[in-house]
Amino acid sequence: MNRHARGLPRNDTPLQLAEVLDFRPDQGIIRLHEQRVVILSAAAMGLLRKELVETLGVETARRLLVRFGFADGYHDAVSLRDRSAWTRPEDGLRDGAELHTLEGIVRAEVVRIEHDRATGRFEQEVVWHDSYEAEQHLHHYGRSADPVCWSLVGYWSGYASACMGREVYFRERECLSQGHRACRAVGRDAEGWGDELRAIREDFQAASLGQEVERLREVVGRRVKELDRRERLLERRERELNLLRERVSRHAASRQFIVRSPAMDEVLEMAARVAPLDTAAAGDVSFRFDAVRLPQLLAPSRPRAPPLFA
Repeated sequence: MNRHARGLPRNDTPLQLAEVLDFRPDQGIIRLHEQRVVILSAAAMGLLRKELVETLGVETARRLLVRFGFADGYHDAVSLRDRSAWTRPEDGLRDGAELHTLEGIVRAEVVRIEHDRATGRFEQEVVWHDSYEAEQHLHHYGRSADPVCWSLVGYWSGYASACMGREVYFRERECLSQGHRACRAVGRDAEGWGDELRAIREDFQAASLGQEVERLREVVGRRVKELDRRERLLERRERELNLLRERVSRHAASRQFIVRSPAMDEVLEMAARVAPLDTAAAGDVSFRFDAVRLPQLLAPSRPRAPPLFA
C-alpha cells in the first residue's frame, strides 16, 4: 500500500501561483492553468447559493452545487494532469489541495492518503480551513445542524475521480457551520462506501435533479392555478358586495333612512368581511349577507315617521 500525506517528501516542488496564473489585462482575460477564469466575490457566490436554496429548496440546491463542484474539480484535475507529468496519482491530489488554496476557495490540508494499487482501495482525509462556503452559509442562515460545504464536496470528488481514474466520492464529516473550528471530509473509492454508495451516487447523478425540477414545476403550477381560482372567487365576492351595498343604499333611500349610524356601519363592515369567504369552508359562519337577507333586516315592522336618522 502506498501512503502519501501532506508534508511527506515529493520529487517535485509545491505548486506556485506564477506557474498556473496568467494575467492579460489588455485583453480582459485571466487564465488559470491555461483555462480562462473569472473573479467573483465570495459575497456574490453566497447570494447565488441563497437564491438556489430559497428557489429550489435545500436538497435540490445541495445536489446542484455538489454536481457543479464535481464538474469544476474534474476539469481542474484534467487540466493540471495534462501539463504536470505526475508520477503517481497522489502527487496530483496534493497539487489539487494547493490549487484550491491558491484559488481562494479554502485552505486545504491533506491529513492522509491511503491507496492500495492492487485492489484499488482508496481513502483520503482532508481538513478545510476557512471555507468560504461555510462562512457564507453562516452569514445568511446562522448555525447549521448538517455540513454545508456542498460544492467543496463535489469539487474534491470530481478532482480525485480524475486523478485516480475511477469513482471517488467525498463526504463532509464536520463543518465550520456546525460550530467546529474547521471542516473535515473523507473520500473513498465507490466500493469503500458500502451501503451508503447508492444514496451518494444519487447526489451526483443529473437525472434525479431533472426529475426534482420537474416535480417542483408541477407543484408551482398547481399553486398558481389555486391562486387564480381564489383570485376569481375574491373578485366575484367583491362584485356581490358592491351590488349588496348599492341595493342597501337604494333600499335605505326608499325607506327614507340615512345610513350613518355606528350600528349600520358595523353591519356593512361585517358584510364586507364575510363576503369574500367560502362559506362552505367557514364552519362557524351560520349565515351570509346578500341582496335578499339584508333588505329584509332593514324592512320596517311598523309605519315610520318621515325622515328618521338611524
